[in-house]
Amino acid sequence: MQMLQRQYPPQPAQPGKPEKREQEDIRHGVRALMASFVVPTGPLVWQRGATRTSKDVAAHLANVVRHRPTMKRDDWVGENLKTHWSLEVCRRVASWGALPCVEKQLSRGGNDGPS
Repeated sequence: MQMLQRQYPPQPAQPGKPEKREQEDIRHGVRALMASFVVPTGPLVWQRGATRTSKDVAAHLANVVRHRPTMKRDDWVGENLKTHWSLEVCRRVASWGALPCVEKQLSRGGNDGPS
């Protein structure tokens, strides 16, 4: 996500004319935003960082579990990025659900997946 700020304030809409915005932006660099929204109750757990690696995804999931320790069930919906299906994420999620993590049976493809 490119962090941008408008260099000039927009010109307000006038009768028959839409709001006008200048094209110049002030660039504040790139940041990765990870967020998990609890649909039934509404809390949002998020974190911002410089990268979006499998370790960052695993850390975000751990952060959600720390913030929502009484949740009885967690279902995550995410983009189809390789960082979401890494070996580290699989291990962490399996440990929370008291499930066996049999690495040889996992699909290949994540950037930290089994070879």
